[in-house]
Amino acid sequence: MYYKDQRVLLASKHEKEKAIAQAFFSKLECHLCIEDFDTDQFGTFTGEIARPLTPYETCVLKAKTAAEQFNYNLGLASEGSFGPHPAFPFIPSDHEIMVFIDRTNNWVIAEQLISKKTNYAMMTIDAQTELDNFLKRADFPKHALTLQMNTSKELIAKGIRDKKTLLASLEKGFRREQHLFLATDMRAMMNPTRMEVLSELANKLAVRIGSHCPGCKIPGFGFKTTKGKLPCSMCEAPTTFYELEIWGCIACDHQESKPRKDGLKHAEPAYCNYCNP
Repeated sequence: MYYKDQRVLLASKHEKEKAIAQAFFSKLECHLCIEDFDTDQFGTFTGEIARPLTPYETCVLKAKTAAEQFNYNLGLASEGSFGPHPAFPFIPSDHEIMVFIDRTNNWVIAEQLISKKTNYAMMTIDAQTELDNFLKRADFPKHALTLQMNTSKELIAKGIRDKKTLLASLEKGFRREQHLFLATDMRAMMNPTRMEVLSELANKLAVRIGSHCPGCKIPGFGFKTTKGKLPCSMCEAPTTFYELEIWGCIACDHQESKPRKDGLKHAEPAYCNYCNP
């Protein structure tokens, strides 16, 4: 294995190693390390610190900055974004990106995962708002909450994991403003569902790192883009579904076309611009 017995620095202050370490040890036989590194400097979910870069750029910057600071050759970082699912706009989704960097070779190996598995939710409330349905949807207190002022988004409390703390935080907030902003705490250590998604993505990335290019033999061979359009099952016109996956190398120009993982050969007429204009 390319990285067997090597040390990889995980840039995280949110206990992500609990979701990630096993995949890297079992699939690559390398060891995840943690140092005292403040990833909040790159942005926070509650907005005290803005995230000026894209999630991917932020992810790479976190991994490289931490590796340089603590003198590691290998670094790892992840970044999550939450919002409507791209294919199902009325369903919330968790979009996770994870990158592995090799400073010696100047390689970046990345994977991403968009999952419907999330408790992500938020609402504006006043003192009379009924919270039971929201708390149930958020899976509270198994998952933590954050509370902010509604106008300024000033943080009142985060990591709220019990009813007593929630009530005290609400009382504190309503002394200052009639409306407050209540949301799920999406930091990994406060959100077991997100930890599950991170574990899935860690396995996906570890498999990619262990996949070597058929051309130059370096690690990281995997999905890069899509090609073509699946024909409609009714009229054979091109649909919005892609036909092939293009896999490629992170260093050389070698590429391969692969069929869709789901095995689809045709798309439903609902995705055809001719049958469903």
